[in-house]
Amino acid sequence: MRSTLLGHLSLGVADLARGTAFYDAVMATLGGVRCFTGPVSVGYGPDMDKEDLALKLAPGPDVTPRPGFHLAFDATSPQG
Repeated sequence: MRSTLLGHLSLGVADLARGTAFYDAVMATLGGVRCFTGPVSVGYGPDMDKEDLALKLAPGPDVTPRPGFHLAFDATSPQG
């Protein structure tokens, strides 16, 4: 039985270094790790073998999520 329906989610970011710094901290708090680092993308997951979230460099005027977009993380407590 599958525990999840989605394989992963990719987010476009205008500043990959800034996005990486933010998600490094968020994912570490939640027990996640950075799975890979490439020249235009970074991936995160519960371990090195499973990517759930990817940041992809998307330079340009519009990388803002549109109305209706929702991203939520599971945490064991309000602190992470």
